Formats: sequence, C-alpha cells, structure tokens
Amino acid sequence: MSSRLIEIFEDKKLVEKIKKRLPYMFQLVELESSKAGRIGMEVGSLRERVIVALLIYKFGEGNVETEIPITEPEIDVKLFGEPISIKTITGKSFGGVKMIWTVDAQKAKEFYEGYYPYIPLEVQKKIFDRMGRENYIKNGLISGRRIKMRYNRRKAGTRTSAFGSPGRINHDSTPFYTSRLYEGLPKEETIKYVENPIPPEFLDRIFCKTSENMEELPDNSIHLIVTSPPYNVGKEYDKNLTLNEYRVFLKRVWSEANRVLVPGGRICINIANLGRKPYIPLHAFIIEDMLDLGFLMRGEIIWNKASSASPSTAWGSWQSAKNPTLRDVHEYILIFSKGTFTRRHLPDRKSTISKEEFLEFTKSVWTFPAEPATKVGHPAPFPVELPYRLIQLYTFEGEVVLDPFIGSGQTEIAAIKTRRHYVGYDISEEYVKLAERRIKEFSLIFNAPKLFEFEVKKSDRIGKTLP
Repeated sequence: MSSRLIEIFEDKKLVEKIKKRLPYMFQLVELESSKAGRIGMEVGSLRERVIVALLIYKFGEGNVETEIPITEPEIDVKLFGEPISIKTITGKSFGGVKMIWTVDAQKAKEFYEGYYPYIPLEVQKKIFDRMGRENYIKNGLISGRRIKMRYNRRKAGTRTSAFGSPGRINHDSTPFYTSRLYEGLPKEETIKYVENPIPPEFLDRIFCKTSENMEELPDNSIHLIVTSPPYNVGKEYDKNLTLNEYRVFLKRVWSEANRVLVPGGRICINIANLGRKPYIPLHAFIIEDMLDLGFLMRGEIIWNKASSASPSTAWGSWQSAKNPTLRDVHEYILIFSKGTFTRRHLPDRKSTISKEEFLEFTKSVWTFPAEPATKVGHPAPFPVELPYRLIQLYTFEGEVVLDPFIGSGQTEIAAIKTRRHYVGYDISEEYVKLAERRIKEFSLIFNAPKLFEFEVKKSDRIGKTLP
C-alpha cells in the first residue's frame, strides 16, 4: 500500500469521521441505486465516487489522477502516481462496510465476480428512519464540506459478450482487450507527461532539409503531426527507390516523429495505395512499420474523394468477368498516438471544435473533394479541409502542428486557420518557396480586420475623441 495512503489511517480524527460517516454514505448509495433500479457494477461505481472524493479531500485534486485508460480495467484511481483498485461491499448493519484497496488485479477480479449486492429491507428502513428525510436528501457531505468531484463519472453500460452488444453506451470492453488477440501488439505505457518548448526562432518556420533529422525540434515538443509522404512513383520530387528502401526511408522519419511528439501526441498519415499488377497496399506496410516503432494505432479514416477523384477509365475488361479492375476513389488517413491513448489537457488551453464538427469528424468515413494540382501548383496536394479536421479533433488552441513533408503548405494554412503554430520540412527548395508564398498570402487575408471589426474599432476611436 502507498505510504501516502497510509496517512489516512494514521489521521485519528479523519479515521473517526470515516467510521461515522462512510457507512451511512454507502448505504445511502445503495438506497439511491435501489430506487433508480441500479444493480451490481453501478452501485460499486457510486461508492467508488465517495472514496475518490475522500482521497481528493485529504490529498488535493492535483495528486489524485482519475482519468484511467480503459486498458487498465482493474485500476480505479492513482494517488501520487501509484495505482489503486477500489472495491467495496456492504453488510447487514450500519457498521458492515468492508473496503478493499489493492493493486492485485487477480484478487480484485475475483472480488468483482463474486460480489452480489444485498441490502435487507429492514436495514433500508432503519437507515431512512435514523437519518431522516432531510439528511437523506442532503447526502454528499464529508466533515461539513461538500466535495467537488471533478473526475470521470463512469456510468454502467453495455459489456462485451459472446453474442455481441445491441448498443455501446459506456461500454465495458475489458473481456475483449484482455483476450489473446492483443498479445504481441504495442501496449499503452504509464508515462509522465513532458512538454518541451520549441525555440521561438524555429516556431512557425519551414526548413528546406530532410525530416529524417529534425534537430531543430526538442524531444516531446510537437502535439500533432499531419502529413502525406511522397509516393515514390516518379513524381518530380520522388526518388526511384525499391519498396524496401522506401519503407526504410519513411521509418527514419517516423522514428524522428516519435521522438518529437509529446506523450499521447498523434500522427496522422494520409496515404493512397498504388498499382494494380499487383496492387501495393502502402497503408498496410506503413501500419506494420509504425507498430514496430511502438506507436499505438487509433484507427483509420477513409477519405472518400467521390466525384472529384481523377476520372479513370482503367476498369480492365469492360462488362466482363475476365479481368475487371477496381478504380480507387478513396485514400487512407492512418491515426497513431505515442505511448498513451489520452493526451493531457493543460488548463490554459481550449478546444475549438464545435459539437457539429465533433459528431462529423469522429466518423471513420470523410467525404469531401480533392484539391486540383493545377490550382495549388503541386503534383499531389491534399485539401486544407483534411488537416483542418485533424487539427480541430486532436489539438487545443495554441499548440504546435508538424508536417515533415510540407509540399504546398496545406497543413500550415490549416494551422493558421485554427490558430495553432506550425513547423514544416521539405527537401525541395521550389516547394518550400511555394508553401511560404501561399502561407503569407493566406495570413494576410485571414488576419486582416473584417469590415465589422474595423467599424467597431473606428467607432471606439471616435467615441474617445468626444468631450
């Protein structure tokens, strides 16, 4: 047991308060749950809140970590970084509360599976009669102070079963994630959050050099990477590499990406597959290499370019089963994170994504048109909409976005549009100049005062000159 946790039991006054109040609070939880038709895990979750509130009351909110990843199902809270599993059971009398605090996952699992809530009717009546209606309603006080419980309120919901779940509401996926299917894959780590500032002279800059060595960027300094690597298919900026050479080259860049990302930072890779004889699944090779580097895969987005995709007539044998060929109208956006699934939210930073955007951007299929190469001046640009969505979804305002293959500067324009900082790399001096020019042009328009703002400022100045 944590030495800091032992402090609770050494504080005699606090121990007396716990003995006096906690059983009543637990039994009130049982009553409330019974009235609401809750059973089992829901009751335990409500009791758990009482215990966590006690820890916050004793040690302070900053020392009690409640955002526990789903991959750590037997850990309910961390006190000074040490994991704690909270399990409770109520007996048949006022003093019948038993509590288990353990980091032994197997014992916690046995306790959970063997527990069945039982409150005799006579005990329920005793509690109500003894506490009285007024105190019953005023439940939630510890030592006369109301505890502000700012942590995850886990509600009971669906659970993985052999027959599937009809819905996924506050879903408990523990049986799935602890199955053998996940053996050998990268696991989420317990990492202290570190964020190093980028020197001001390197911020909002594009560097004409390879991103295989981004020495300008400190470790743990980038919040999001959005990029589309060169496809190695004979574009003017491509090198004629074998598939293995191409993967080795990209892997050096992904390794640098891993170094510069903050813990929990995401990298989003836009990629299209190539060829037909045979088909080259580049996205599958990139996934394999990213997992090998220890990245956690979060999912993949299908970018449906629909009617804006290049009009191809390469359908193979026309209206014949001899050799019909699929015509791609989609690309992939592969999402990975570094070390952990969650990212720390610092208090001085805000999300800028709207409710409507969040509902749309969290879908796994995005439909919007491609960007014409002739319009941008680059052979393979993605539209600003693509990095805009990823930046809104995965970063807070004022954070830093990196594109290691900057091309025409679309990621950087999206960063400015969302009021984030950016850093970019490209080996082509021509495309660096193109990106810098487009960024400058966009910034002049975007940052120019709007007519309404200008009128307000003008009227303010006029008002100040009046007597």
